[in-house]
Amino acid sequence: MTSLDFARIAHLLEPKDLADKLVVQVGLGSGGSPVCDHLSMNGVRRWELFDPDALDAVNLVKHPRQRKDLGRSKVEIQREWILDRNPGAEANAYAVDVMSADLFQRAVERSSLVLCCADKKEVRQFVNAVARQHAKPCVTASVFRQGFGGEVYAYQPGQTGCFACMDRAADEQGINMNDAIQLLPEEEEHMYGLNLHDYQAS
Repeated sequence: MTSLDFARIAHLLEPKDLADKLVVQVGLGSGGSPVCDHLSMNGVRRWELFDPDALDAVNLVKHPRQRKDLGRSKVEIQREWILDRNPGAEANAYAVDVMSADLFQRAVERSSLVLCCADKKEVRQFVNAVARQHAKPCVTASVFRQGFGGEVYAYQPGQTGCFACMDRAADEQGINMNDAIQLLPEEEEHMYGLNLHDYQAS
């Protein structure tokens, strides 16, 4: 098999400039997988993928992968997708919790970009802290509770505040939209049907 042919998008961007960039991604759920898909199709070919979860039947309503993959690790499914789409890619898959995995720290240290598409706030805060520690650009994204909007935040070391800075500033000014959405009592009990009180879609 040959590597992906970028001829049809070469007038829009320079895939060759992305070929050697290493992207570390945390979260390969219903939001993270499409992000990885499109970056792969636009020239990113080096990946370190982190997500401890397996694809479950409840994910099928939003997740772009197939029913035949149910029960399999989301990172392995994504790794196969990347290599099928671009056989010249390099992708490593880690079905681990980044908050307790030393290899995540090492991956970030080598990275060109960190993508955080995790569904838990404590994971987003942790990934942001590691990116800051190693002075790596980090994009953090999530969907608000029950899908009412979302946020994407890009941190550029030395140029912008980090995700934690943005979150703190929003709280201080009373403009944190995620917290401003009032939930019904039933929603308080069942976030996306998973019985999680502090849950966001990636």
